Amino acid sequence: MLSEHFSRTELACRCGCDRCDIKPKLLSLLEKIRSLVGTPIFINSGYRCPTHNKRIGGVPNSWHTQGVAADIRQAKYSNNVFHSKVLRAYKDGKLSELGGLGLYNGRIHVDVHKPKDGHLRQWRG
Repeated sequence: MLSEHFSRTELACRCGCDRCDIKPKLLSLLEKIRSLVGTPIFINSGYRCPTHNKRIGGVPNSWHTQGVAADIRQAKYSNNVFHSKVLRAYKDGKLSELGGLGLYNGRIHVDVHKPKDGHLRQWRG
């Protein structure tokens, strides 16, 4: 296990290369989000090697290739409610390491890459 609730298998690259260069700060964020929503978090995409990232159409220099991003989902709330809960927790100072929050169909993207000015990057995919 990489942390209390997340395994290496869950966060490793899905191409079969077995790389899993996940940063501890991301694991901390994922644990906080899991605690916040009170339900298991499922990892759609964690670490991606550059080859796999390119193959699936990921943006060059994706935060996933640097081990600081994950696409996640859970089964308790709608995706919009899940996104709103994470955003509210950030605004309440409970997820200070959050640097990016994206809303996609069926998942949200979270990352711990903080821009120099410290603002939270947000988008909808």
